[in-house]
Amino acid sequence: LKKLAERDGLRIGSAPDTFLGGAHQLVRNLIDTGKLGKITSGTCHVMSHGMEHWHPNPDFFFQPGAGPVLDIGPYYITNLIQLIGPVKQVAAFASIPTTERTISSKPRAGEKILVATPTTIHGLMEFENGAVVTLNTSWDVWSHGHAPMELYGELGTVFLPDPNFFGGDVRFT
Repeated sequence: LKKLAERDGLRIGSAPDTFLGGAHQLVRNLIDTGKLGKITSGTCHVMSHGMEHWHPNPDFFFQPGAGPVLDIGPYYITNLIQLIGPVKQVAAFASIPTTERTISSKPRAGEKILVATPTTIHGLMEFENGAVVTLNTSWDVWSHGHAPMELYGELGTVFLPDPNFFGGDVRFT
């Protein structure tokens, strides 16, 4: 790709690059300067009630190769890897609580779509440093009170904003 881009005078970019945003780099600095100590565990929550409420053509979100982990999960997982390091192993449970959804956004409001991929996935990642982090993703939740990301270190806890975006508030205790 690099050679093709150079040949044609193009540039290559990729997502997710939001981990380079100020909020996430602030947390990177807290870790690098030892203020959190070793990260031992954490939680991530990507939960809403699905794309059928706002997207004009949400069908593809509910087909194989889609779902919350493959849509928004890469932003969370990329941020975790840049903060904690490589993942050693993973485990997960997945479900399709609702096999049919009703589109409420225009222009297709009222149409039904079939769900052919899990829309609730609860994962567990063990990192090479020994940290264990849960990643809870769901498009079957109307509301929740969890921070998007929380990392727990030997010396403190940090609450991170949604890594789907560059900025946001960081809280550190």
